[in-house]
Amino acid sequence: MDGTAERLDIHLSSTMSSIPSAVPLNDPVIVDESLKQRNRECATTVHWNVLEHCSGLLANLAAVTQGAFVFLRATIFSIFQPLLPGLAMLPEWSPLQKERFSKLLQRAAVQFDCSNIDHQTSLRALWKAAYPDRGLNGLVSDQWKDMGWQGRDPSTDFRGGGFISLENLLYFANEHPRQFRRIFNKETGKRADWEYPFAVAGLNVTFMLVELLGLRADSKVPTTRAAVHFTAYLEDEEEAFDELYCVAFQLLDSQWLEMGASYMEFNSVLRATRNQIEQALCVPKLPRIYDLMTILNLPQ
Repeated sequence: MDGTAERLDIHLSSTMSSIPSAVPLNDPVIVDESLKQRNRECATTVHWNVLEHCSGLLANLAAVTQGAFVFLRATIFSIFQPLLPGLAMLPEWSPLQKERFSKLLQRAAVQFDCSNIDHQTSLRALWKAAYPDRGLNGLVSDQWKDMGWQGRDPSTDFRGGGFISLENLLYFANEHPRQFRRIFNKETGKRADWEYPFAVAGLNVTFMLVELLGLRADSKVPTTRAAVHFTAYLEDEEEAFDELYCVAFQLLDSQWLEMGASYMEFNSVLRATRNQIEQALCVPKLPRIYDLMTILNLPQ
C-alpha cells in the first residue's frame, strides 16, 4: 500500500512540475512595445472589417427594401387597377413619346367624312389594294359588299372605328401586302361556310385596340396597363399603333380558325383576340412591336 502511494505521489509531482506557474499578482508584467503595436494594428484591421461588413449589410438592406417597395407597388396596382381603370403606373415619358401619343389621340378622334376628298381618296386606294385589276363603279356601289362592307355605302360602317380604321386597313395593305392578301382572300385553314366579312372585321379590330389602349378624346395619358406598355414602343416607332393593328388582325384570323368559328361567334373571337393582345403587350419590351407575332406564335 505504501509503495502504491509512493508511486502515485511521484507521478503527481512530475505532472505538476510540467505545468507553468502563474505570474504572481504583485510582480510587474513587462510587455514588449512591438507587441503593443501589433495589437493596435490588429484592432484597426478588425474595426475596418466590421465597418465593411456593416456597409455591405446596409447596401443589401437598401436593395431588399427597394425591391420590396417595387413588389408592394406592383401588388397594390394589380389589386386596384381593375377597380379603378384610370389608375396606371405611368412611365417617365420622353418628349417624343408624349408628342406621338398626342398625335395618336388626335387620329383616333377623327370621324370618317364621306364629303372629305382625302377620305374618299383613301377609300378608293383601299379598293385598289384589294382588287388591283378590278375597276370601281363608285363610292356607293354593290361592289363594296364583296370586300366585306355591310351595304352599298362603306361610309355608314365607320361609326365606331373612325377614319383611323381606314388608315389601318390601308397600312396593312401597303406595308404587309402578303399577309393582307392571305387574310383578305382567306387562303389558309379550314374556312366556315359563313365567314366573317373582311372590311367590317378590320374596323372592329381598330375599335377593339382603341378601347384597349384608352385612346379617347379625354385621355391625356395612358389609363390602362396595356397602354402604359404600348407607349414604350412609341419612342422608336411612330407607326406602332398601325403595326399593332396588323398583328391583331392576323391574330383574329388565327383565332377564328383555331376556334372553328362561324359568323355568329365573331364577338367571342374578338374578345379572345383582345385578351391575347393585352397579355402580349405586357411582356418585356421587344425591339419592334411587330415582333409580338413571335410571342403570339403567328406565321410571318
